[in-house]
Amino acid sequence: MTDNSTAFLSEQVIMIRDSARKVAQEVVARTEAERDGTGAWTHAELKTAGELGFMGMLTPDAHGGSGASFVEYCLAIAEFAATDAGFATLMHVHNPVGFMISKSGTAQKTCA
Repeated sequence: MTDNSTAFLSEQVIMIRDSARKVAQEVVARTEAERDGTGAWTHAELKTAGELGFMGMLTPDAHGGSGASFVEYCLAIAEFAATDAGFATLMHVHNPVGFMISKSGTAQKTCA
């Protein structure tokens, strides 16, 4: 059987997906069980994801985001969700906020 899972994905999309998978596995997964058991907040993990551009994926570059496509965003969220659904939910709630401010906010609010 042939693997066609990347047949319609560009190299950039594959790179973003693979980067998200790596961060999810190396940063988020190593503390997931502890956080799940204690209810601890994901401060360090969110900071790392933000520094790597995963917390502003839908926000345009001009407004301080990554300017990722919706497909890139969905694939990244899926990779984080495979590791920690709660973490992926935080990302999913946060990302559209920057996008909406960049599209609907006043000039003062959209300055990076």
